[in-house]
Amino acid sequence: MQFLPEKYRFLGWLSVILVIGFLSTSIAGYIVSRNSIRSSIVEQALPLTADNIYSEIQKDLLQPIFISSMMAHDTFVREWILSGERDTSRITRYLNEIKLKYDINSNFLVSERSRAYYTFDGLLKTVRKSDPRDKWYFRVSEMKAPYETNVDPDEANRDTLTVFINYRVLDYQGNYIGTTGVGLTLDKIGGHIDRYQSEFRRRIYFINPQGQIVLAGKSMSGTRGSILNLPGISAIADRILKGGDTPLSLEYQAGKSPVLVNSRYIPELGWHLVVEQGEGEELKGVRQVFLFNLAISVAISLLVLAIMRVIVNRYQTRLELTAQSALSHAAAEMELAQEQQQFVAMVSHEFRTPLAIIDASLQSLKRLEANLPPEVVTRHQKINRASRRLQELIGNYLTGDRLRLALLAPDMEHVEIFGLVARVAQRAEWHDLTLAIDGLSATVRGEAELLRIVFFNLISNAVKYSPAGGNIRIDGSVNNGSAEIRITDSGIGIAAEDLPHIFDKYYRAPGNKASGAGLGLYLVKQIVELHGGTVSAQSVPGQGTAIVICLPLAG
Repeated sequence: MQFLPEKYRFLGWLSVILVIGFLSTSIAGYIVSRNSIRSSIVEQALPLTADNIYSEIQKDLLQPIFISSMMAHDTFVREWILSGERDTSRITRYLNEIKLKYDINSNFLVSERSRAYYTFDGLLKTVRKSDPRDKWYFRVSEMKAPYETNVDPDEANRDTLTVFINYRVLDYQGNYIGTTGVGLTLDKIGGHIDRYQSEFRRRIYFINPQGQIVLAGKSMSGTRGSILNLPGISAIADRILKGGDTPLSLEYQAGKSPVLVNSRYIPELGWHLVVEQGEGEELKGVRQVFLFNLAISVAISLLVLAIMRVIVNRYQTRLELTAQSALSHAAAEMELAQEQQQFVAMVSHEFRTPLAIIDASLQSLKRLEANLPPEVVTRHQKINRASRRLQELIGNYLTGDRLRLALLAPDMEHVEIFGLVARVAQRAEWHDLTLAIDGLSATVRGEAELLRIVFFNLISNAVKYSPAGGNIRIDGSVNNGSAEIRITDSGIGIAAEDLPHIFDKYYRAPGNKASGAGLGLYLVKQIVELHGGTVSAQSVPGQGTAIVICLPLAG
């Protein structure tokens, strides 16, 4: 966006932020909703549908099992078989009454002695081991369980596919004498499938152990054959057919949309129940919400950008007018400041000549102090102090201008800092000044004249606040890549509440009777920070003040 003007660059970045924010929020919401729906389908919806279908099948089989058990234990049936199966009309009427009373599709009785197959319509046939369709009977005659459930065509009902409950009939000594049973057509189970498919929009069907679809709802009337050959589900067909009573949660890809599958084995039928649901169908509503949220996000983004453009244009116009006004005022103020600076420089120059004459005269009179009256000596000292304060004030003011120039175009050089401090200290003319930096050497980068002003101000400040006869100590060391200079006076110290402000411009502590304009320490801080260093103050009231300067070593 660097090629765009500043205001359009701002709008560009704002639009990027809005788009990223809205898009990430919408996508995150969509992903969370999709995962939640997917988890709900896999963990709740499909297993619940399979459980309901299984429960319906068990409930539908419960009554036929009860009827078949009742017929197998009925004394009439037992005695009729044991008495030689005389008068077949009696067993025919019995079976018909049972069918009408319990409203079942079909029922039957097969005698072990005669192998005759009786239904509610009379004798249907005689079962034979050679007939493949009669294998079920000989399997039941040899099994240990009291009954079985199997699916076979019903010969008495136009070979309609029927669920049979085959119950073993035993005589009073426990010997096998025949089989009775009840048939339940699969139409009722198919009705449950259609109802669940319509209510929950899921595909439900049964497959036999060979993978053939043997029963499905009306919505899958065109889907037949083996799942081993059907596209998509063939990838998980083996896992379905090998699955046991424990439900399986599986997934296969149908086109671009995944299909979630729940399967379980139904031992009463010998089939596998499969429940499918396409993830895309359930996520259709979530996608619509996602697109709706995106549309709202785009509309809000455009509205915000339009409003921001109006605001930016308005404020830019106002800023341009303000800038023009400020520039005109700044030019006038700069011209005035230059005139003031020239005037102050001129006055400073004019002041320095008489101050130098006064200072030279005082130096000459100092040699005659032994012959002068004490009050004259005191007056000379006062004149000397006033002269020095005035020189310091002029120097500090002019140093401010020099510092501004240094900020614009710093002229750095290598400075041996401890030697510079020693030279400044030697000019202080303080009789009790301890210089503990002899023999030390450290080089920093900076402007030598500005650094000289720093230590001149600090030492002058220490002289100002130290009592007559007090000690001023200057210590130096090199620590952690920095030269450290500590200047300690023996004055009255600085109160804790005043200590944080002593480097503020024009600051003078309340009750401070020492003269000064408050520029010295402010300039010290500005110059030290210009050189990448730090300055700090430590003081205990009544025990003097220590100013610590740290400057980074060159290189």
